[in-house]
Amino acid sequence: MYTQSIITKRYTTDIKPNTIKEVKKHVNMYILTLLFVIFNRTQHIILIFKITYTYLKKQKTMRFGRLKFSVLTAIFALLIAGLFACNSKQNQTENKLKESALLIIDVQNDFCPGGALAVKEGDKIIPAINKMAKEFNLVIASKDWHQDSTVHFEKWPVHCVRGTKGAELHKDIDTTLIDKIILKGTENSDDGYSAFEATSINLKDFLNESKIKTVYVTGLATDYCVKRTVLDALRYGFVTYIVTDAIKGVNIDPTDSETAIKEMTEAGCKVISSEDIVK
Repeated sequence: MYTQSIITKRYTTDIKPNTIKEVKKHVNMYILTLLFVIFNRTQHIILIFKITYTYLKKQKTMRFGRLKFSVLTAIFALLIAGLFACNSKQNQTENKLKESALLIIDVQNDFCPGGALAVKEGDKIIPAINKMAKEFNLVIASKDWHQDSTVHFEKWPVHCVRGTKGAELHKDIDTTLIDKIILKGTENSDDGYSAFEATSINLKDFLNESKIKTVYVTGLATDYCVKRTVLDALRYGFVTYIVTDAIKGVNIDPTDSETAIKEMTEAGCKVISSEDIVK
């Protein structure tokens, strides 16, 4: 092989003829290792280590110089394998999320513990959201942005009034990872449950213009704004996921979140956890 001859020539310049056969064995080991890692099989890294370890054990009688060469060969092989594995894992995630957007629904102070309409443990979903947000090229956060007086408050306690602290995103949300914040529920007569009802932007058109085909929905609350956003996303033709450890429900009835998830999945939504995205 041309590659083998070049490598052999390079490393045999100062080696005695009776060791050339041994060097060729090392070269063959290089080539075998590279063939393994090119196919990106994680289990092959373990196999490579076993092969290398067995090979080195057989070299106990070799002179120090040749043993040193074996050790360097083994280290090089393992580093290459690790590099290929890491790059491949990153590429797989990037390809999977290339045409995807992360939607963060209403993780605002008034919906978190201590807020006017708090979801129990609503802030517990934030670490998973922040972790996932790093993997997406497009991250969109929605906010309820109500007027002081609105028909919406005939159904719910006053919350997320524009310009108030309660309407702000929770302090633990990493806003540096958010590309766009959209506002909903801004008029006197609209509830603005779904992010697709945002008045500051036409979300459907924006996603289409951004060549987004898949949306991952997170946030608050499972049984209201998350559910409405998911059902609208499906209606508009987007492949839609909910991330179970990144959503929480109001649960006026204890089974409301469970019922909402069932309704979403029956409509075609897929269910995953953040660990399926960030491994």
